[in-house]
Amino acid sequence: MASPVSVGPSRMPSLGVSTSVASISPSMVLSQAPAVMMSQVSHVPTPAPVSMSPSMVLTQAPTVTMSQYPVSRNTPSYTPISAMGAPAPPPSLTTGIPDPQSIATQRDAYARSIDEQQRQAEQLMRMQLDQQKEQIRAQAQTQKNAYNGQLESQMGREKIAITNQYNAQMMQLREAAQQQKLMLEKQASGLVLDYQSKQSQQALQHAHYKAQQQHYDSMVRAHQSQKLAAEEADRVQKSIQDQHVQLQKRAQDYHNQVAQRQVPLAP
Repeated sequence: MASPVSVGPSRMPSLGVSTSVASISPSMVLSQAPAVMMSQVSHVPTPAPVSMSPSMVLTQAPTVTMSQYPVSRNTPSYTPISAMGAPAPPPSLTTGIPDPQSIATQRDAYARSIDEQQRQAEQLMRMQLDQQKEQIRAQAQTQKNAYNGQLESQMGREKIAITNQYNAQMMQLREAAQQQKLMLEKQASGLVLDYQSKQSQQALQHAHYKAQQQHYDSMVRAHQSQKLAAEEADRVQKSIQDQHVQLQKRAQDYHNQVAQRQVPLAP
């Protein structure tokens, strides 16, 4: 019984799709193709199997080399005359190797197997890409959350720092304002005391001025009274003098008239 003749790798594990993430390269699609077995071939000795490397699947057609098959002869030690010169029929060169139809059938089956494994590998690679994208997104989200946490912590520290700075500045401002208010109150109190002192001095001066004014008015009134009295005395004296002059003049006139008329003096 003849052994099966294989085209391509003699033993190749099939590529299954796993749910776990596996690192797969496109070259693995053609390097893991299953073997396509030939049908049983009888009536010939078992030829040596021809194996092909995975890289030869698409670069060259599968070939089968035939080995030289020794012809086992059971000949006697002598040569019969009847057998001498009789030609032997040539051995069949195509027996035991696949014919073109079998080769085409195996090629098509092998191509379908390659396409199926390529499809499965592409599906696995897409799953791997999606999982890697999700992993990258999860890592980025984790880093983002950690960075956000750091930012929140830093923001909290900065808020506390600026709040403390604000409270210190507010305390300094209030102390400065309180000191300025105390200085202002002191200055205002001094001004009020100065005003009250000057007001008291002004009141005393006004009272003194009023007394002096009253004394002056009294003196003016007394002077005016004296002047009026003097003027009145002068007027009375002048009036008396005028009357006396008039009397003297009338007396003189009368004497003159008496003298001229020699009239007795009237009583």
